[in-house]
Amino acid sequence: MESSFVSTDVTIVDCDENEDFSAELEAALRESLASELPQSANSSINVAARTSDGSLVAGLSASTSYDWLHISLLWVQDDHRRRGLATALLTHALARAAAMGCSACWLETSNPSARAFYEADGFTEFTCLSNEGRRRPDSHRRWFLSKTF
Repeated sequence: MESSFVSTDVTIVDCDENEDFSAELEAALRESLASELPQSANSSINVAARTSDGSLVAGLSASTSYDWLHISLLWVQDDHRRRGLATALLTHALARAAAMGCSACWLETSNPSARAFYEADGFTEFTCLSNEGRRRPDSHRRWFLSKTF
């Protein structure tokens, strides 16, 4: 794809190796939006489950916006699965979000087992992106789920 962007004092550079770039970009976007639109509190909710030696065995990363909680990551180490740890992390995050004024949550997953986990907890699908007939792998799906609480 060819760009028509022309500038003598601005260059476009790849930032894949810059760990701080996403945070910098998000802060700039939020500042810009705040000057244009009414805003709500945007807060992070990050929860870890660690062993007694400090090793990470599970975690959840989420953020709030406009009274919604968006769960971006939920992971449990293989040998700690099926013990209720994911449910405990999710319950903890939803309670924190509710205390901040959130009343709904959304997330996306491409893992059928994760989808079943969320649906068992009361999440429902509101849309699905499918690769069927267009992209590889053909069987890939990305489900978007939400839940009110």
